[in-house]
Amino acid sequence: MKLFYVFLIILIHHLAISQDTIFKRSGDIISAKIIEINIKEISYKRADLIDGPLFICDKHDIKKIKYFNGQVDSFPIKKDEPLAKNLLPATMSPFIKESYRKGKYMFQGNQISDYRVYFLLSEKNRIVNNKEITMELDNYKRYRTLQYAVGFGGAGLAAASFYGASLSLSGTSSVQGENIGTVVMLSSVGVFVTSQVLSAIYKKKRLASANKMVLLYNQFSIN
Repeated sequence: MKLFYVFLIILIHHLAISQDTIFKRSGDIISAKIIEINIKEISYKRADLIDGPLFICDKHDIKKIKYFNGQVDSFPIKKDEPLAKNLLPATMSPFIKESYRKGKYMFQGNQISDYRVYFLLSEKNRIVNNKEITMELDNYKRYRTLQYAVGFGGAGLAAASFYGASLSLSGTSSVQGENIGTVVMLSSVGVFVTSQVLSAIYKKKRLASANKMVLLYNQFSIN
C-alpha cells in the first residue's frame, strides 16, 4: 500500500506541474492546458476535461498565462493607434522567427505556437503544392499525435492498473495473490515511466519538425 501512495503522489505531481493557469480580466482563474496562442485567440483544454472540448477565447479577455514551468506571458491592452495600425501591414515581415521558448515563434509581431506554424504552412502548401512540405506536415502531425496519445494514454493506463492491483492486494490474503498484485503494481509504474519517456522523445521530434516547417515556410515566402 505504501508503494501505491508513492505512485499516486508522483502521478498527481506530474499532472499538477503540467497544468497552465489562465488569468482572465474578469477575475476568473482557469487551470488548463494551452493548445495554441494565435494573433486573436487562445485555445485551451480545461485541466479537469483534458479529453473534453477545445475552448477558444478572445486574446483581449486574457490578462496573463502562467505556464507549468513557471514562465508567464502577459497580454496588456494596447492603446488605439490608428495611424500605426494603417502602416503596420506594409511593414510586417512575411517570415516566421524562432522565439526564446521552445515550440514558440514570432510572426508579424505576435507569438504563435508550433501548431499555428503547421496551419500557416498548410495554407501555403495549398498554393505551392510542394512534396517536401507535404512530407514535413505529415511528420509533424504524426509526432504530435503520438506524443499526446502515449503520454496521456500511458499515464491513464498505469493509474488504472495500479489502482486495480491495490484493490486486489487489499482483498486477498494468499501469498500468490499478493505476489501477482505486486508484480502488476510494479509493471504499472514501469508503464508510466516508459510512456512519459516516449512522450518526451516524440515531443522533441515534434519540435524539430516544427523548426523544419519554419525553414520551409520562410523559404517559400522569399518569392
